[in-house]
Amino acid sequence: MHFILIIASIIIAFKWGDWRNWRKYYSTILYFGFFDLIVNSVYHNMSLWIHKSTLSIYIPHTIIGFTWIFIIYPAIVLVYLFHVPRDVKGKILYVIKWVVCFTIIECILYLVKGIEYHNNWTLFSSMLFNIGMFTILLVHHYKPMTAWLITFIMAIIFMLIYRIPLSLIK
Repeated sequence: MHFILIIASIIIAFKWGDWRNWRKYYSTILYFGFFDLIVNSVYHNMSLWIHKSTLSIYIPHTIIGFTWIFIIYPAIVLVYLFHVPRDVKGKILYVIKWVVCFTIIECILYLVKGIEYHNNWTLFSSMLFNIGMFTILLVHHYKPMTAWLITFIMAIIFMLIYRIPLSLIK
């Protein structure tokens, strides 16, 4: 399933992404990947979710995660930020559309055992996470420092909600 998502992301990005102006989105692409690396590092010993290979060969969570960071996330940013509406109502509906789409994809991943949830994480948790993620990506594109501040606050809230002890953080 992850392989299909990689291929689909590349095709979608080439068809609807803003490749000519990739530099315009580069800092948000880096932010997205960096954020995922931080999440995977902080929650390494107490994972909230684990990517699983749906192929007949074993592919570790870390390798699947890297494909998301280096292929899928950049493709998403190039499409997502290129098509953001200008008006506030349009932006809200746009974020909702992406959240629904990502939540459906994750639901399918869950059904085909391409992702496992742990430590009280659920599909509903992922939906809430997606709301925050797509909102923050939009904020980062226009006001990066504000996005970093919100991200830091959200990270603390997540650590409190999911009871991640500081002793587990390397």
